Amino acid sequence: MKRSPQITMLARTLAQSNRKRSSMRTLYAVWIEKDTGEFDYVRDTEGGNSWTDHSPVLQFESKSDAEIEAYKWNTGRVVEYVRQQPTT
Repeated sequence: MKRSPQITMLARTLAQSNRKRSSMRTLYAVWIEKDTGEFDYVRDTEGGNSWTDHSPVLQFESKSDAEIEAYKWNTGRVVEYVRQQPTT
């Protein structure tokens, strides 16, 4: 039995989508309102007490770890932080 052209095309599209997904890794971050109407990700303080806009975003591999950090902030909210991984 032959596959219909639509099913073949759908299978090809799904395979491409899965390849794209495998090159991306979903992480979690905490989004806060720093000041009224001013939002930012919680960032790595790199051993200090504060961060700058150039500090790296604090990233979590599990949602539960991000929720622990979000609980520390009045306006903390866990969000997906998707970062494209370099392909080799």
